[in-house]
Amino acid sequence: MRKLACLLFLLFAAQSVFGQGQTQSYDTLSWEYLSYDYDKSKKYALEGIAFAEKEGNKELEGKLYRNLGIAYYMENEPDEALQYYQKALVLAKESGNQKLLATVYTAIGRLYDVQNNTVQAMENYQQAIAIYNTLGDKQRVCMILGNIGTMYNQAKNYARAEKFIREALQMATELNDTVSIAQAYNNLKTVCLSRNQFNEGLEYARRAADLYRELGDPVNEGLALQGIAAVYLENNNYKEAYAIVNRALKLAQTWGYPVHVSDCHRILGRIYELTGDYPKAIFHSKQGLEYADSTDYRQLIALHSVLQNAYIQMKQPHNAVLHTRIIDLLTHCLTNAQLAEQLTDMEIKYQAQQKEARIQSLNKARKVYIILFILCGAGIILLGLVLVLLNRYQRQKRLRMEEHILQIEQERELISARALLRGENKERTRFSRELHDGLGGLLTMIRLRIQKWHNISGTASREPAETLQLIDKSIVELRRISRNIMSESLTRFGLRPVLDEFCASAPCIRFHFFGTECRYDTDTEMHIYRIACELINNALKHSGASQINVQLISSPDHVSLTVQDNGRGLDPSAGNEGLTTVRSRISLLGAKLNIFSGPEKGTEITIDLNIKEKPDHD
Repeated sequence: MRKLACLLFLLFAAQSVFGQGQTQSYDTLSWEYLSYDYDKSKKYALEGIAFAEKEGNKELEGKLYRNLGIAYYMENEPDEALQYYQKALVLAKESGNQKLLATVYTAIGRLYDVQNNTVQAMENYQQAIAIYNTLGDKQRVCMILGNIGTMYNQAKNYARAEKFIREALQMATELNDTVSIAQAYNNLKTVCLSRNQFNEGLEYARRAADLYRELGDPVNEGLALQGIAAVYLENNNYKEAYAIVNRALKLAQTWGYPVHVSDCHRILGRIYELTGDYPKAIFHSKQGLEYADSTDYRQLIALHSVLQNAYIQMKQPHNAVLHTRIIDLLTHCLTNAQLAEQLTDMEIKYQAQQKEARIQSLNKARKVYIILFILCGAGIILLGLVLVLLNRYQRQKRLRMEEHILQIEQERELISARALLRGENKERTRFSRELHDGLGGLLTMIRLRIQKWHNISGTASREPAETLQLIDKSIVELRRISRNIMSESLTRFGLRPVLDEFCASAPCIRFHFFGTECRYDTDTEMHIYRIACELINNALKHSGASQINVQLISSPDHVSLTVQDNGRGLDPSAGNEGLTTVRSRISLLGAKLNIFSGPEKGTEITIDLNIKEKPDHD
């Protein structure tokens, strides 16, 4: 998220610098590919650097080194990015291009900002601000001030964060820059909530949401609405919190990022937990876990805490204990992360103290004492680092043991679920055969007796003929029910003919097959067939679709099933019980589930299964 914001800022900040020149120049190609293909961006940048060195064009060479640094930064390789930024900085100074120099300082500042190196980030931001002030570019100064405020807010220095954000707000107001004003309100909302100033935070969040709505920016509008919902939840106003967070959830599901969706489900789960609706609290918390960032330990702990309390209230101790263990594991991970952050903060503070000591040494000529101070400080840090690493190693070892135990428990639960499904399939087979052989045989005998009586009596009445037709329809319906309960054709002929026959039962269903017609083990074919039936029935019952396409792609080591309709799409507020059953079968198969849907845009559900990677059905 922060990297995307950085790239958008750099694109805007350097548009006037890098948009000129020939359309097919190395600079243009490298810059354009930064939006979606980093490898090509680096390729053209390196080719352009070689060309610029031959031509002696330092300005072009500096731009290309800057592009190369951004590409590595977006790929989360900060050391390589910093190396190329520094080369770009030297070339920008030599060429005298002030705008290029300012954008490079901004990029370096953002790099240090992401690494939580506040001192270095601030130095580079100030260099960029000084140049932009000289050039009279207040809009970019406003953007950098907002970045500085966000940086201090993340460092929990709320006073300095508010100072810089308010400066950005004042400048944005003078420029009548609605986008920057909305961002400043959103940043002030975050600062107020961090300080537990909920009423002020609520007001700033409302202003930001209104402005983002006017600007047509649903992503940031959703974030502002989340802040409003959080305030209402803190004040125990569950009704208002529920209404606001549902609006935020709809925006996040349509335009936002997975972490935004996870935050909305977390708030909804907390609301239902506090109001005593524990099943819904469990549902939304599990939805939040599906979209959560696996490295956001605080978010994961909050979601599992709701699940833990809900299962306790519902008297399900086994599930409550499971989530308690997960919370303990996540707490250990969070503690390790906090220790790493504290170590980083210590290093940053040490660097700042080191610079101050050097200045004082120049004024007082006490270089010997400064050297001793540095050595002692380095020894203390080294000793502390060794202790932290030893502690971390012991905790990781304990975590691995706990994860192994948790994995064994999950495997036991999976084996139990498979056994239940096998029992279900056996019972379906027995019931289907009893229907077909028992009741079907009786109906056939009744039909033969009526036919014989009709032939002997020779009457011309319509009643016997109509009775025979009803019995024929009953036999056909009985066979259809028996086949739906457990298709013997699946065992005999395989997936393709059985799915083709099932899809032919409704005129709006079209079946498509690609690949090689292969046979798989009985459990795999039965699970795929049941998944297809449930998805098709869900589309027929709930989507209002006029056309359903079913596609099966088969090969010896891979199976892909797609069910697509042109209906109203999935309703996020519905329970989707059919999908719950489908997900349980997919989990047993070890397959992957992909869902693409939108309001009035239909639904497309795809299941991919690698046969070689499928778990054994013990």
